[in-house]
Amino acid sequence: MRIDWKYAHGLELTDSGFDHTVLSEFRMHENSSRKQLQADRRRQPAYSFTGSTPPTLHPAVSLASSTMLFLLSILTLLSVALVIHQKSGFNLAVAGKKKRGSVAPHDLQVYVLRTKATIDRRAKAYTAQLYSETCNHGALNIAMTCPYCSYRGSTRTRKVTEKRGISSGKATAAILSGGSTLLVVGLSRMQQSTEAWCGSCRNVWVF
Repeated sequence: MRIDWKYAHGLELTDSGFDHTVLSEFRMHENSSRKQLQADRRRQPAYSFTGSTPPTLHPAVSLASSTMLFLLSILTLLSVALVIHQKSGFNLAVAGKKKRGSVAPHDLQVYVLRTKATIDRRAKAYTAQLYSETCNHGALNIAMTCPYCSYRGSTRTRKVTEKRGISSGKATAAILSGGSTLLVVGLSRMQQSTEAWCGSCRNVWVF
């Protein structure tokens, strides 16, 4: 009996309808067809294209993807640094608690007083520094840009008097007056200038 292999899948293959030879032949043909299909799929490339070169991404797309990867790597590094910083601060706090718990009561009182005095001294020094930076460098000029760090809005300016060599007029007056004006005004030539101070990089320049 000959089997049409197109319609063989729709038949019910039982011992009563076909003999064992036909059934085994059909199964062998089915297995070989399945193996051939799997081999063809393995040989097929991962992408299909027409031409001699594989498809490439647009330059803008590749640049955007590389930029995203760079930003993700930076965020990962920042998160790791933040975790390390928090862990180090936690370790310092634990070490301080252990140190306070391992000393005698009198020594603990001395330790607390010294720590408080150190904190107060640092706070006063920081307050004096802020006062000096705020009041001794003039008014804030929000329109000026620092030439060192290029930061805008943190520069303070004030008028200063600088000595610029010897003044000929003062020297002549000292000669005519017999040196009496030399003791009062000196011979230096004074010039008014503007001193600028940047609160971001702490640099000072004169113009």
